[in-house]
Amino acid sequence: MSTPYSVKLNHLMQQRRESYLLSTSEVQVGGAWKIEYKVNGEVKGVGIAPQKNAARELAAQQAYANLGGN
Repeated sequence: MSTPYSVKLNHLMQQRRESYLLSTSEVQVGGAWKIEYKVNGEVKGVGIAPQKNAARELAAQQAYANLGGN
């Protein structure tokens, strides 16, 4: 099984050795969850899916890519 993007994102931010605030917002919209990953208040990833964990993983994957993760 591959490493979840939420873990990869955390490792990426730790490797940068910079001060940052990583936060999430979670909202249930109809039958789906919308998760946003923010770095220092700026949205870096958004995920929408029927399951909360799937939405979180999509948002983390997008944030990871937007922050230069490979």
